[in-house]
Amino acid sequence: MEAHELIDRFIDAAAESTKRARLVLIVITVASVLGFSATWNSSSGGWLNSRLQVSDDVQRWWTYLTSDSEPNSLSVKESERFQQAKKYVAVRIPHHDLEDSIQVATDAAIFRDLRAHEVQTIRVPFFGVSFDVNDLGLIGGFGFAVVLMWLAFSIHTERHDTAVALQRATELGVLPYAFDLIRMRQVMTIPPTPGSDKPSPLRWVTKLLFTFPFLVQLRIFVFDAATWPAGESISPPATKFAVAGGGMFLMIVLVLTIWCIYLSFGVDADWERYAKNASGPLVAKTPNT
Repeated sequence: MEAHELIDRFIDAAAESTKRARLVLIVITVASVLGFSATWNSSSGGWLNSRLQVSDDVQRWWTYLTSDSEPNSLSVKESERFQQAKKYVAVRIPHHDLEDSIQVATDAAIFRDLRAHEVQTIRVPFFGVSFDVNDLGLIGGFGFAVVLMWLAFSIHTERHDTAVALQRATELGVLPYAFDLIRMRQVMTIPPTPGSDKPSPLRWVTKLLFTFPFLVQLRIFVFDAATWPAGESISPPATKFAVAGGGMFLMIVLVLTIWCIYLSFGVDADWERYAKNASGPLVAKTPNT
């Protein structure tokens, strides 16, 4: 068997390992986007909650807003909300007639229904299950921990398979050939140029992607802690369990994130080590069979 034919098998195995790690990273990115979207939509600054609040305020102060007057004894916060409702009426409800009043009430009912069914309840794609948004820290944290462990094992396997392929290519005298082929199949890893051990600054981009689960879990935990009184008004035991569980998974996700970044730097170090000798001429050797 020729050296190139033999090394192609190692290259294919290394490329398959890289493909698996890339797939896991895509799963992590999608999960992070979904988790952030869920917690953002449930916050008071989310679009749906803002629409519902301003619609309720327009209904509450409809008489004052349509008569260009202002109610007395408003608190500072209520005064800010009144001015926001006033701006909303000026921009979106120019006629101030009965039909507009009915439309505002209809919109508020629609927004309230959407919040109950689309924001406060989270549906998991593909699995057909749903859970309360207050359990996002627990269930989302568990999911993040699982996929980060999956990513860590995938990176470990990628590093091993790539090192084996490049080492075998070195022994067969076809390192430049193997290095270029494996390098061209990378997406999330940015190997250095052959003949140079200078790392690419773009490698930090993938490291940033590794931190997405931790950042989203941190956002969820901070939101849960800040809304503790609202949760306790419904169920004190569930609130304590959700916040404590979310904090526990936050620590687990942090440890796993650091582990993944550490393994990723190991992959970069292997690429840099072999890149120094990857620019020479091919001196293919016949493998022993």
